[in-house]
Amino acid sequence: MKDPRVKILAMFKEGKLDKEEALELLEAVEDYGFEFDMEGPDAGPEVKPPASADEAGQSTNEGKKGQQGSGDERNQYDKIVIHSTASYNDDLKAEKIAISGMGNFTGSVAVGKISISGMGKFQRDVTSQKIGVSGVIRIGGKTQAAEKISVAGMGGFGSLVETDKLSVSGKVDIGERLTCSNLSNSGHVSVGGEVQTSKLSVSGVCQVGQSLDAKEADVSGILKTGGNADINKLKCSGVINIGGDLNADTIYMDIYKNKCNVKGHIRAQSITVEHNRGTGRGKLEASKIYAEKADLVDTRARLLKGRDIKLGNKCIIERVEYYGSLDLVDGAVVKESVKLD
Repeated sequence: MKDPRVKILAMFKEGKLDKEEALELLEAVEDYGFEFDMEGPDAGPEVKPPASADEAGQSTNEGKKGQQGSGDERNQYDKIVIHSTASYNDDLKAEKIAISGMGNFTGSVAVGKISISGMGKFQRDVTSQKIGVSGVIRIGGKTQAAEKISVAGMGGFGSLVETDKLSVSGKVDIGERLTCSNLSNSGHVSVGGEVQTSKLSVSGVCQVGQSLDAKEADVSGILKTGGNADINKLKCSGVINIGGDLNADTIYMDIYKNKCNVKGHIRAQSITVEHNRGTGRGKLEASKIYAEKADLVDTRARLLKGRDIKLGNKCIIERVEYYGSLDLVDGAVVKESVKLD
């Protein structure tokens, strides 16, 4: 099999890819090493590009269903396999779409499963059970995947994304909102709008343009939000940068060499900040911290208010207000402290 980069450049010269598409594919090959398979007959059935849904009926799609009469039935397929290039210009339904070359879909697509190791462009809405990408996918409309979206290559979603599980080890950009039960990211995820999820695991980079709402979050990579973060249980051994308030039941942070920042307030039932891996250069900065129980090191804040407070190494708090106990150890600095009734 030829070097996939040679195939991509050949398609660009033939006018089958524009400059942006060619660059995206070359980047995906370089970063993620996917196979761009567009060899001859041995590679499997080729889908020729039809000009319309009627012409699509004459192409070599596998298991074409329906008749040419009704609009809903004539664009139904068992399976669409694209090893070279193909374009569909109408809404369609299929059991499966597999692309190892380049496929372009201008209408809405309803499909059981999508598998892409080449490049797939969907200009409108996509509804599916599963989407697996080791190449490049671009979806211009809304994306709904009932079970899972897995991206080991590159994914661009222009509108909102709804799925049960989103797993990313490559790079994903979402233009609007993301709603899922489970977000697992070891690559790079960027969401323009808000994120709603039950479980968030970040060992890569996750950027949220607006607010984040999660029941549980485990961050060993980098998490950034433009707005508030509401997380019932937060465990962080990486970096967090919250553009608004951080609201939680419990917060545990092992900062070590990581610098974490909350632009607004931190509100929690309990917050623990420590150097579990040894003393480092890490620190937590927040405007104000409100917590029933706080056990902190290397923390900077203008105000800390709570019931039972313990401040350790390199803590600098301008004002502490407490109801129960205040324990200062290892040179913690408090400029003003007030015990409340």
